[in-house]
Amino acid sequence: MIFFSWIALVALSLGVSLLAFLWAIRAGQFSDPGRARFLPLSDSRRSPALEKPAGLPVEIYVLLGIAGIALVGILFSIVLSIFRV
Repeated sequence: MIFFSWIALVALSLGVSLLAFLWAIRAGQFSDPGRARFLPLSDSRRSPALEKPAGLPVEIYVLLGIAGIALVGILFSIVLSIFRV
């Protein structure tokens, strides 16, 4: 019975990791892996100044959501371990 909480935590973590990996593939994060080794050699020292966005970027909300899901999973496993459900 105790192992179900850990299995749920592992399954939840695996699902979140898989979703993050699929997002990275769709966003083109792995489209040109050979370019990264030449970035330190580029002449562009500074990029042009960007305007500050009005609110928090979407990435912050996604990271907070992932952290919240992980926290709920950990708390769920702790509660199940304590009460031995």
